[in-house]
Amino acid sequence: MVLGVRSFGDNVPWRSRFGNELTKRVFRLFTGKRLQDTQTGLRGVPVRFLNDLVALSTNRYEYELEVLLNANKWGAELLEVPISTIYIDDNASSHFNPVLDSIRVYSVFVRYTLSSAVSFAVDIVFFVIFRTIFNDIIISSYCARLVSGTTNFFINKYAVFRSVDRRHTSREMTQYVILAIFIVSLSAFLVDYFSEIAPKHVVMIKVVVDLSLFVLNFLVQRVVVFVSGRAGTSPAG
Repeated sequence: MVLGVRSFGDNVPWRSRFGNELTKRVFRLFTGKRLQDTQTGLRGVPVRFLNDLVALSTNRYEYELEVLLNANKWGAELLEVPISTIYIDDNASSHFNPVLDSIRVYSVFVRYTLSSAVSFAVDIVFFVIFRTIFNDIIISSYCARLVSGTTNFFINKYAVFRSVDRRHTSREMTQYVILAIFIVSLSAFLVDYFSEIAPKHVVMIKVVVDLSLFVLNFLVQRVVVFVSGRAGTSPAG
């Protein structure tokens, strides 16, 4: 995917610089990719991505960020090409509202955070319930993760990333299940191990372990999973 990017020199209005600077920092935090212009609407899109982009339900300024997030998710190479931009009357005709449109732009990250929080709470609650039933940490961990993982997958697919194209559901589910099995297996092992040391604090151990694994999972995706994608994100020249 080719992106026409601005240079953001002194001739760029402050609203444009402010919005882009915040967005590109948050985009880098969540994807590990450096982009000079995350609000550009000038894109050269490969034909294979057109149906997916049409399926996105967002609009206005947040659509630009949604496109980049999904392009990252699909493994698309992002090629930045410098362009010249002329602003008439300091871009006075722009309909960008620094407050309202910033909220819309960052809503995808808010949705992701809320999705993770909801799934985490569901996992802990059902872990307690299943442990009461089975009195077994390993079985309870897998059963709880089955419930919370299913919840998280569909929240992410339809509410966070708003992927309404059902053609990719099978592939997405397969990748998600593989990752979930690895994480829950590691979680179950660690909780079982530390509960032998502190048997009266199993729930607290579960909370600490899963929070730690959440951070680990995030870092692994940034450093390992998406490393090739970051290498392909470069300016043209």
